[in-house]
Amino acid sequence: MNVKQFLEATGMNIHKLSQEAGVAYSTLHPHVRKGKKLGEATARKLEAWSNGRMKAAEILELSAPVDSGRRP
Repeated sequence: MNVKQFLEATGMNIHKLSQEAGVAYSTLHPHVRKGKKLGEATARKLEAWSNGRMKAAEILELSAPVDSGRRP
């Protein structure tokens, strides 16, 4: 699920998501309202905060999952 889908599903607004996830409102608002791309670090932060409900790959509009950089 991407950020817009998350907001619609939860009924949360951009301001509350910004405060809870620790991502600047000035970063989230243009992404949700105007489609401005988010950076990888922000997408990962949102994915971690949402316990995987939002997916970094979907936020970044990638066709494959984002490699976490972790090695087994």
